[in-house]
Amino acid sequence: MSVPVLLGISLAGLVFAFGIIFEQWYALAKHKRSVDESYDGHEQLKRAIFAVLRIVLRRLAYFRRILFAYGLHLAVQILSLFDKLSFYLYSKSRNFFVESALKSKGTVPHFWDHLKRYKQEMDREREKLEGGE
Repeated sequence: MSVPVLLGISLAGLVFAFGIIFEQWYALAKHKRSVDESYDGHEQLKRAIFAVLRIVLRRLAYFRRILFAYGLHLAVQILSLFDKLSFYLYSKSRNFFVESALKSKGTVPHFWDHLKRYKQEMDREREKLEGGE
């Protein structure tokens, strides 16, 4: 929309608003209307705003579901990265343990069960890498 159109719409809105204000003032000044002192306009406005907010929040249930699903998706991705990092740290520490245990031959009998299991894991990882290529 061009600037003159927006200015025209704004000017028409202001004239309309001032017209309503003037009409209310004139009616009160000429005693065509009376002011009800028991009327609580703030309470009425508060009720109207809360009613509109309740309707909007009900209508946004679909949006909330999408937002919640997106949040869960991000959580799964972060946990996946954490899983990859923990597996990387585990494999590095396992390989370091195997190398250091094999360097000193006195520890091999003591850690034989662990070394055997770690060697099987390393062989499976190597087969998986060779099979994937």
